[in-house]
Amino acid sequence: MGVTQSPRIVGLGAVSGYGWGVDRLWRGLLSGKSAGRAVEFGEFAGLAAMVPDGGNEEDSVTLFGRAFYGSGREALSDATARGWRPGSRVGLILCTSLGEVQGWRDLYFEHSGQVRRRHYLQLLPSTAPSMLMAEHGFNGPSMNV
Repeated sequence: MGVTQSPRIVGLGAVSGYGWGVDRLWRGLLSGKSAGRAVEFGEFAGLAAMVPDGGNEEDSVTLFGRAFYGSGREALSDATARGWRPGSRVGLILCTSLGEVQGWRDLYFEHSGQVRRRHYLQLLPSTAPSMLMAEHGFNGPSMNV
């Protein structure tokens, strides 16, 4: 029987209401200021932490997809800089709030449910983690929380 290692976090990446990158997240948290801003969506008014535009538009047609790939690559870069090298099994856990809400809203309200197959597949919760794992040749479990 081989040596077993406990799962561990080896790199961090973030896209948040404070901006793109772990540094912006930490600076925002340490500032003591909320990332929430007053927003209105139709009849709803409240506070929300909105992710600012950014990312590589070739990665995804949606902001969520671009944020996922941006933060995932940042986490991998961070892990590599700390000396991590992928083993035979690398898993991915995606922790997010509300995922592709923008994409699903656009699908129905702006495109009447008619988009290219590639764009529809980008809205599914399993697509982005699977594609990032394939991009890096990772084999292991993948889950969304």
